[in-house]
Amino acid sequence: MGATWRSVMPPEVRVVAVGGIEAGNAAEFLAAGAVGVGVGGWLYKPGVAIDQVRRAGMQLMAAVAGFGPVAK
Repeated sequence: MGATWRSVMPPEVRVVAVGGIEAGNAAEFLAAGAVGVGVGGWLYKPGVAIDQVRRAGMQLMAAVAGFGPVAK
């Protein structure tokens, strides 16, 4: 992804990245300057067992842990 999007945004604009976010790329968005990430379809789809959702959530939290507080 890189930080190209950040070069065209005024520095005071706070960006929350959404769309296509998953544990494997969330940290990349944060490292590029996003102040947060929104996760939807990667985390939950109808019919998915709660244990699978929990595991995915834990993977995401571990992936972004170095970027500051994680809302629980």
